Amino acid sequence: MDWNVIEGNWEQLKGSIKKQWDQLTDDDLDEIAGNREQLASRLVALYGLNEAAADEEIDDWMFTEEYRMYIQKEIEGWLNSRHY
Repeated sequence: MDWNVIEGNWEQLKGSIKKQWDQLTDDDLDEIAGNREQLASRLVALYGLNEAAADEEIDDWMFTEEYRMYIQKEIEGWLNSRHY
């Protein structure tokens, strides 16, 4: 998934982000506003990670989120194709 997709859907993804990193506050998320570098910086500050570890966590979250979105679309497509 391209980060532009995350940035463009930031408001919708805030819940997933807070679930992944529960120390992020609503104010943090508003300030980050979809900026990957700012997210990484907050993860470094809040969790004591180095930059590489923060980037890896973000990449892992993106992969998981992309997979979740794919499954959700597949299920919705299947449900929409069913005629009851």
